[in-house]
Amino acid sequence: MGWPGRMTLSLLLVLVSMYLHGASLQKAGSAGQRKPFFERLRRLEEQFRRFQEVTLTQLQGIANNYNMSYDIDAQLHSLAEESQAVALTVNRSQVAIQGDLAHLKAWVRKTQHRSRKFATWVPCS
Repeated sequence: MGWPGRMTLSLLLVLVSMYLHGASLQKAGSAGQRKPFFERLRRLEEQFRRFQEVTLTQLQGIANNYNMSYDIDAQLHSLAEESQAVALTVNRSQVAIQGDLAHLKAWVRKTQHRSRKFATWVPCS
């Protein structure tokens, strides 16, 4: 092999070594590119997990408020029924008292009438 053959061989070896070196840099570069991608993906997954937790907490709060509202509504309904029952009892009592009062007025009138009759009937000494 002469000088031009050695030069070609040397040039070929240099080109092959440069190609291999470039290929290894490209692999390292793609691994380097993958690392930020996976890191970003991990951060997004973490943010999504936190978002799910916050959303679940808020939904539980809404459910608790709904249950509280439902419980208050049930209590108000119960109080309204009790109020109606008390009003009915008061009305019945009022009617009974008015009947007793009418009976007492009639009795007082009869008693007054008898006492006047008796006062005119009994001779004074």
